[in-house]
Amino acid sequence: MFGSLRRLAQTFLEKLRWLLTIETHEFYGISLHVHTDADESCLEKVTKALDLIWEFDPVKYKSIFRLLPGGIAIDEPKAVSAEYLHERKMCYLNFDYVKRYHSEDISLTIVHELCHARLMSHGIGYTEGIRLRVEKACIRRELAFAIILDLHYEGEDYFVNMIKSVQENISPENYTDAAFQMRARRNLLLRLRSLKDLGIPGILRRCAVVRHRRRRLREGWVKKSGSA
Repeated sequence: MFGSLRRLAQTFLEKLRWLLTIETHEFYGISLHVHTDADESCLEKVTKALDLIWEFDPVKYKSIFRLLPGGIAIDEPKAVSAEYLHERKMCYLNFDYVKRYHSEDISLTIVHELCHARLMSHGIGYTEGIRLRVEKACIRRELAFAIILDLHYEGEDYFVNMIKSVQENISPENYTDAAFQMRARRNLLLRLRSLKDLGIPGILRRCAVVRHRRRRLREGWVKKSGSA
């Protein structure tokens, strides 16, 4: 009974947050969910990034409709700049990240998250044992698209060198369960601050905390007490 109430509270909180803070736009059939605190340029940058993908890799662009039916969310800051949200079949972009970077950078990020979505669609998960290999595969997709971008800019290697630097400096420690557990806690704190700013009652925020912890236990980011 209490578990059902917590799930209802979590669902209610998230729907309320979206209702109060998210505006949805359409870009040629792709849903773009934009936080009201996002800069006006954010939507323009993301649509331009999608235009770049369409121009340079139409097949990849068309796969967005199949792999990201939930669209793209330009949402409030989290502990990451971007991620693929499997439960929603959606690409999340931190609006602070979108503000700081150019459309070309954002197009590379979307290509990266699209690769995550494709791997998930083939049943390739994101457990600790394969997580680093999955990230490297997504970076290779970024690199392939970076080569095309650089050709467009008359052979300069700016984007290729940028992705190669990421590829060479990828840190295994950032992809452990412990690192993800810490990131999840940071995300929770950011989300709770947001809910408090919206005037959500404390009891509902506490329900959100409990629900978050239980979900992380099920997903395996946090080891249960007494487990090996």
